[in-house]
Amino acid sequence: MPEGTEGGLPTVRERRLLLAVLEDAIRTYQRYACAADRRNAVQLSHVEAWFASEDSDWTFSFVAICDVLGLDASYLRRGIRRLRESGEVSRRTGEPRQVCDFRRVITPALLPYARSRVRRGVRR
Repeated sequence: MPEGTEGGLPTVRERRLLLAVLEDAIRTYQRYACAADRRNAVQLSHVEAWFASEDSDWTFSFVAICDVLGLDASYLRRGIRRLRESGEVSRRTGEPRQVCDFRRVITPALLPYARSRVRRGVRR
């Protein structure tokens, strides 16, 4: 059994790390989704490539993280595309841009992690 795992499965701390990686990627995507300059467009292309990759061998790949967290990668990709489309519409119309506040959304798959964070008094 690898060190730091429970029965070969990632520990709660390891899952929290993977969730943090996913959250950071979503924040980065939201930040650069309507990139107007070259530098921001490059940042966006990197995070888009990460989301689009089908690699599941690398621990920190999008697909591997979704598998460990019990999330549907295709569903998340569709939602991410919608965020970009809504950002482009808001830029053209001047309406406020839609953003994903994923800390307020607790899915059944992530509920055990949210409860343990609140139980210890850690809030974000």
